[in-house]
Amino acid sequence: MSSPVLERYQTKTLAEVEKLSRSNEIKLSNGYHVEWHNSHEFDLICEDEDIHQTINIHEDKVTAVVQLQHKANKDYFVTVGLDHTAQVFKFYGEHVASLDEHGDVIIGVFELADGQIVTASKDETLRFWNPRTGVCYSTIEAKIESIDSVQFFAHQKQLAVNEPDGISICRFSGEQIIKLKGQIKPLKSLYQLSSGNWLTWSEGENPTLWSESGDSLKRFNFNFSFENGLIEKSAEQQLLIKNVNEQVSLWQSNGTLIDSHVNTKEASLWQNDGTLSDSHVNTTEVSDLFAVLSKALAQVKLHIEEKPTINHYRHLRNFIGNKESVFVPADELESQKLNFDEDAKQKELWDYFNRPIPRELSTAMKTEVKEARWAEKVLHKKIETAQVAVETHQKKRGVNKIISLVMLFLTLVTAGVGAVLCTGANAPDLFNQLAGEYISGFRPLKLDAVMRICAGIISVPLLFCLIFFMKNRSQKTLQLLETGNLTLLNALLPEYYRLIDKVKAHRAQLWKSVPLRKNCNLYSGESVNATIKDIIENQIEKQALHSCGLEKADVIYSNHEAIVLSDWALIQSDERRAPALTKLDRNNELSFWGDNKGSLVFAVQYIQFIFLTADKIDLFTGFYDFINQEMSGKSSKSFFYKDVTSVTKDDVERPDMTTVTKDDVDRKTGIGEATISAIDVNLVVSSGDKIRLTILTQESLKSIVDAAKDNQEKERVSNHSILKSLEARKKSILEDTDMDEDEREEELDDVETQIKSMNEENAPLDNEISNNKAEEAIKNIRHQLKLHKQERNEETVS
Repeated sequence: MSSPVLERYQTKTLAEVEKLSRSNEIKLSNGYHVEWHNSHEFDLICEDEDIHQTINIHEDKVTAVVQLQHKANKDYFVTVGLDHTAQVFKFYGEHVASLDEHGDVIIGVFELADGQIVTASKDETLRFWNPRTGVCYSTIEAKIESIDSVQFFAHQKQLAVNEPDGISICRFSGEQIIKLKGQIKPLKSLYQLSSGNWLTWSEGENPTLWSESGDSLKRFNFNFSFENGLIEKSAEQQLLIKNVNEQVSLWQSNGTLIDSHVNTKEASLWQNDGTLSDSHVNTTEVSDLFAVLSKALAQVKLHIEEKPTINHYRHLRNFIGNKESVFVPADELESQKLNFDEDAKQKELWDYFNRPIPRELSTAMKTEVKEARWAEKVLHKKIETAQVAVETHQKKRGVNKIISLVMLFLTLVTAGVGAVLCTGANAPDLFNQLAGEYISGFRPLKLDAVMRICAGIISVPLLFCLIFFMKNRSQKTLQLLETGNLTLLNALLPEYYRLIDKVKAHRAQLWKSVPLRKNCNLYSGESVNATIKDIIENQIEKQALHSCGLEKADVIYSNHEAIVLSDWALIQSDERRAPALTKLDRNNELSFWGDNKGSLVFAVQYIQFIFLTADKIDLFTGFYDFINQEMSGKSSKSFFYKDVTSVTKDDVERPDMTTVTKDDVDRKTGIGEATISAIDVNLVVSSGDKIRLTILTQESLKSIVDAAKDNQEKERVSNHSILKSLEARKKSILEDTDMDEDEREEELDDVETQIKSMNEENAPLDNEISNNKAEEAIKNIRHQLKLHKQERNEETVS
């Protein structure tokens, strides 16, 4: 597990500062460094830039200068003084924040892996700060003697502080959770059980179990890892533990042992409280099954923590499927600082242009599920084998018990007969008489010989009795061992079920948040096109009219309407893109899909408003990003009709951004090797200036559609098995009589959404649409020029 602390810095005491014989030097970013020596001042120096700046901000001597390490803090450093403050600067000397809430000397500074810094002070507090803003998130009260007495556990957002009477465990938020009474050694690991009890481990000590009130319940007599040697069975309040010798045991959460095994290659089952109940014999397979489960649980937990929502799974921004088409929305949303809480229409635009990849959601954590299914089969076989073994040992015990009892009975009978023959009033005459009747030539024996013969006869059944009794005991031992084995296997099996259920629940949660589930017509483009049209005709047109100094009544074309031309921002000329280049988001520019009318819909468009007025043509242009709703590269111009010399179309070539990535583009020309054809609509004036818009041609649209076909076919083949399983699931839901109608409807909605997502195809594109748009614009402008020319001629004649 990665360390929760990037760095920890111990400040110098007053005595240590006064003993400094020379200046301390700390290297910063970009050639800067800080020098400080027994003073409240420090020097910021950059020899390359000939900078030597003395900074006087502390009211008492500087005790530490800290270069921060986190990527968000890489250009920052912190100074600490005896004035109870820490000051934050950028590497070139700009003062950023003053951390001045402590009431005594700061003895140490921690920088955490999440970018926070923590200051520890003799005022018996720890304070959590955002170093870039100076905001104090929380305060923890604790008696801190040195920074070594503080341990951070970032995976649980907790820390432990060694105090004179025990160790306090607190949340980063400032709340004290528990105090471990009498614990002296610093903690290396801690784990809170669902029961409220705690497990802790310190160097040189075995793990210890604590009650939720902080009392020690049990110190285990063996060592184990909290990361891969512990599985909590929350529902049963039990713990499966594998020690360093590969032994597995089952405990109750109060420290009572349920089951265990002895062999280092065998496994055992214990209760959460640490109580061992019985043992079993097994091979390394059981230990391996524990390891597989432990690893899978950790991976599933990590996966869900790292990908809690659908925005953490890969999406597509267009249907071409090249490496720039695929992205993770969470990163994009953060980098663009997008938040759709207040704007449902903007969220709809985002969902239309950025679509989850169905297979990513349907196969999330597939490796862990596959391993769990394999383990299930192995466990079932081993359980069946163990059950047969237990029954076999039980039967053998029964047989051995019966034979042992029969032999015991024979022993008692022969012992009784022997007693009569050896101790009766006429002994040994009775024995000699009986023997003489059945054995010809038998010679009478004396009493001591008769006694030896009787003892020998008695010993035979007695010996068999003892043999079968020992066999019974042996079978009982084996039966108990197999029973323990069976108990362990039965404890492991449901954890695999729960693992799979956890994965399924996460997948279901992801599918419930798929936009297509909430709006089944989203990808048709109807609503999105309506929103885009509304933004253009209202919001942007208002800007355009205002920028051109016009009122709507000034426009004489077609009921005061503007001629609006728009197309893909990425295919506009470098000259046109240059003023907006720093503001345009390339990822958004690459977002486009086909709608149900056969048009391509682009998330970032170059938009032209052409206002035909009585005497002139007013032009407003700009790039509009419909995802982040920003206009950039705005420009407005006016051209008198008399100055217009021609309106033409030119064929041009533009970089094929469906195949060319940022890394492929030529640094000088901005053009990659692959190109697509386009049309430039040009309105040329006598000054040489032009009104120009680039529009995709029929051929370029076709190339985009063709580029998507192979990717579609691969996805269709890839989704085939998933679709079959979804159809089977749909059938089982319909046939399930135990479901109520609400449950069935919910399940069917989930399945239908997945099926629709898997079957979603790109809308067929109409290659004529863009050409028609260009032709119509040129026709209208030429018509207005003709009218204006006729009017001028009429005025001249009159």
